[in-house]
Amino acid sequence: MKNQTHNRTLAAAMAVSLIAGSGMALAASDSGDSMGSNDSSMMSKDSVAKDSVSMKAPMLEVADQKIADDTVVIKDLYVPQDGYLVIHAADADGKLKAPESIGHMMIRKGEHADVKIKLDEPVESGDKLFAMLHDDTGAHGSYEFAESGGKKDGAMKADNKPVIKPFMVQ
Repeated sequence: MKNQTHNRTLAAAMAVSLIAGSGMALAASDSGDSMGSNDSSMMSKDSVAKDSVSMKAPMLEVADQKIADDTVVIKDLYVPQDGYLVIHAADADGKLKAPESIGHMMIRKGEHADVKIKLDEPVESGDKLFAMLHDDTGAHGSYEFAESGGKKDGAMKADNKPVIKPFMVQ
């Protein structure tokens, strides 16, 4: 009995050491006497990396830009779950107008680059716009932020702050 406990402790220590040192996870077998080596008990570094990507915070990157065909381009974005990319206009004081938006589109979970979003109304050089990520909390696939008065499909957050980036129309 004492030997089995020692073997389990040793197996657990070896697994922790392997995880920390090489990125490989090995599970001890139920008997506690040996280390499992079948495919279901091993994870590659790639699997671990993919799992950690899903834990990344939402983010977006946008630059000042010229607008062609009423379309803006968002350089990069990441959403940990399906949501929306929304473009909000600025009011006369340069602050975000909400809950209304001037363009939105559904964004699937993951990383995206050079995302083009069609605006519902024309903008002019010198206008300030805001790119913002929103959750999909209402009917899946239906953007309901404005019609719900901001109660559904609210701002996606990172560090408890809305993920929003201002940019200028050139």
